[in-house]
Amino acid sequence: MPNKSSVTSAVVLQALRWLRRTPESFLAGHDAAPKAEEALPDPGPSRILRFDTGALYAALEAERSDRGLTWKQLAGELPGFTDSMLTNLSTAPLIGFPRVMMLTQWLRRPAASFVRGQAR
Repeated sequence: MPNKSSVTSAVVLQALRWLRRTPESFLAGHDAAPKAEEALPDPGPSRILRFDTGALYAALEAERSDRGLTWKQLAGELPGFTDSMLTNLSTAPLIGFPRVMMLTQWLRRPAASFVRGQAR
């Protein structure tokens, strides 16, 4: 992984669950104790954690619209993203890590608010 710039977020979520850490706890400058809303949900023993890309897309769409931005303008605010990468979240089942953290930080929402348990 040293040469990779992105990892499948599902793998990262399982590691974070095992470590009992929040995604935000690894952000630079995030020295505060984790907030309750940052805690990852417990999906139970037969389920795994996944980012709900449809919910992430819906939140981006709502915030983009509220700010009066086009998808291209929004992508311009997010280094490494294109407008099509953002709009594809409406149908994409997966998103890479740490990219997903850029989106949740732009939305000013905890990553856990977009995490759901899913059958294996």
